[in-house]
Amino acid sequence: MKTVSQKMGIKENSRCIIINAPSDAISGMKLPKIDIANSLIGEFDFIHLFVKNKTECKDLFPKLKFHLKLNGMLWVSWPKGGGLNTNLSLDEVIKIGYGLDLLIFTKKSRQYSPKRYHQI
Repeated sequence: MKTVSQKMGIKENSRCIIINAPSDAISGMKLPKIDIANSLIGEFDFIHLFVKNKTECKDLFPKLKFHLKLNGMLWVSWPKGGGLNTNLSLDEVIKIGYGLDLLIFTKKSRQYSPKRYHQI
């Protein structure tokens, strides 16, 4: 059975940053050997942004595009079904991603609604 990180397409030795992750999210991904950065400097193969509301998404999401390698992946996750009092919806997150000229892929999760983006 594939791990969450394999399903997400995270490759060994990738340069990654995970922003605002809930405490159990990183351990649940079962990450391979990767270089996890602590600050948003340079370019990344994999970026995963966890957001709880529209303001946070609109503020952080656009900044990340400029740190994504050409063939890199940017995942955005937010609470499902209005959990944690979120005001985000699938339509809103897609609109933000398309506004940044990023291509979207969809994955399912129990607690978060993750969406994967690529440069186009």
